[in-house]
Amino acid sequence: PSPLLHADSAGRWPWIRIHEDGMDTRRCGNGAGFACRAIPPRPERREFPRNRMNVRDIRCWRVYDHPLPPGFHVLAERLWPRGIRRADLLLDSWPKELAPSTALRGWFGHKPERWEEFARRYREELFPMENRARQLLEESAGQELVLLYAARDREHNGALVLRDVLQELYARHPGKQAAPEDRGRGPSG
Repeated sequence: PSPLLHADSAGRWPWIRIHEDGMDTRRCGNGAGFACRAIPPRPERREFPRNRMNVRDIRCWRVYDHPLPPGFHVLAERLWPRGIRRADLLLDSWPKELAPSTALRGWFGHKPERWEEFARRYREELFPMENRARQLLEESAGQELVLLYAARDREHNGALVLRDVLQELYARHPGKQAAPEDRGRGPSG
């Protein structure tokens, strides 16, 4: 019997082949057909009521460490991680506007001696994006928020600063939602 074809529930992947053993293979983006290796199916999402986000439910995870933990996966980088195909990284959100600016990343250069100043400057960049950051908390809908980063240094990277800012934002106004007219807007409107 041939494998079944169906669309992904999130609509992000055009087709998946489900085999009799429960494994699936994803269609390659280059039109060359289906991937030759099996990919285990993604676990089903747990449904939680909105605004039930808990500040300890935000964690940072290096994108190259597998398997990724369950939760709402957010890429906390402005650039796509090297060596990873887009079809292999299942993201729920990629808010590039919440990532450090290109100029700030270039200045920092992952030098630990610049960490404190980098964190201060990055916080200044995030300040006008409070509504977008709050929207990210709402999008997670009570799931654990997993901020994915590509840097080798696990103690000095932008995802740690973003995590701290999100935790502080939630602690200030745990039940407040972004106004509908402000959702997704940056500092320029």
